[in-house]
Amino acid sequence: MAALVGIAGALAAVGPRVGRLAIVIWLPRLFAQAWSPVVAAIGASVGCVALACRRPRLGLLALGGAGLAARYTLTALGRSPAVRLPPTSGTCLPDLRVGSLANGEAILADLWRPQQERPRSGVGIVYLHGGLWQAADKGFCISPLMRMLTAEGHVVLDVAYPLAPRATLEAMDEAVGLAVRWLSLEGSAEGVRADRIVLVGHAGGGHLALVHAFRRSVLGAEGGGDAPPIRGVAAISAVTDPTAFWAEYGRVNRHQPRPGEPVPASLRPRMRDTTPLDHLVTRLRLLPAYRYGNGPGGAALVHDLFGGTPSDAPDRYAAWSPRTLAGAGCPPVLQVVGGDDAIISPSHGRVLHGSLTSAGCPSTLVEIPLAVHGFDQYPGVSRRVAPAARRTTATLLSFIDDLA
Repeated sequence: MAALVGIAGALAAVGPRVGRLAIVIWLPRLFAQAWSPVVAAIGASVGCVALACRRPRLGLLALGGAGLAARYTLTALGRSPAVRLPPTSGTCLPDLRVGSLANGEAILADLWRPQQERPRSGVGIVYLHGGLWQAADKGFCISPLMRMLTAEGHVVLDVAYPLAPRATLEAMDEAVGLAVRWLSLEGSAEGVRADRIVLVGHAGGGHLALVHAFRRSVLGAEGGGDAPPIRGVAAISAVTDPTAFWAEYGRVNRHQPRPGEPVPASLRPRMRDTTPLDHLVTRLRLLPAYRYGNGPGGAALVHDLFGGTPSDAPDRYAAWSPRTLAGAGCPPVLQVVGGDDAIISPSHGRVLHGSLTSAGCPSTLVEIPLAVHGFDQYPGVSRRVAPAARRTTATLLSFIDDLA
């Protein structure tokens, strides 16, 4: 037990920020950080018992792990006074059809509603899950967050937007527009005001939320019909500079195509939808019905999404860059990033925050030291336990309340 506490404490508080090793130990660090308050409590107890039993080495090991876990816990929580979370409540209407893409594909979403007796805030939230544009689904590790939002009187539309490599960025953005339009027109029956639509997204979903909000506010409601500008946008661990992300993605995937070179057939996604496992993965949308060459995500993921390398398609990278789209007309923005995120660098949040503040836009950046990617999403771990998730949730609730 003492050894486990020591390892967990070390993983929570210490680790590389970049490189392949950071990717390899990412998941163990994620759960060590999520359970850090529990690790600290157990480690302190085990350490004291071991010392009382005259086993100093085990005692010091456990106390050391407890100290590291406590250090991470206090660092992740920060000095924010808003760490108290509301009780969970609300109901879910699953698989609601909010529209169809131009190709006829139906877009489904889960509608989360406050309890009947709870007064509505008027805020309607469109939530876009993470997964780097190519994985996961609506409902992925966010039910507790949805219930906290509905407990505050907000209505949430959790969208299953189409995924790469089958879908393009244009199709994903079209799905976001359909969700915004549906919530602004049909949400009145749930107490939603059309001028209080907020976008919230994680990772790739955060990128889509920022792009859609900025385009709608700065360039006009492209494809949005009569929907009003977005009231605010919150992005967690989001890609804000595709050009920078191209370089980051290439550091951990050395087979990524190079500028001016053709993409080998071995890097293209290969359809595999014949085995029971294929069907299971497809049905759960953990990954599309594809198998990729050269590692998770596929070496050609960013290349194909953005139409080539940054030098091959600079205009397209700029067109899908929140950093480039940031301007004086942007809505209020909240960004939460992890200081040790090895998948999407925290520099994305810093750079966009600088661009927004320079343009005079309301922008809030919260960087959680030591936190790794996915710091607010833990299967099997309560948001009331995980320090980074608690802080992120409290910050998000406060941001939305200010927009209500």
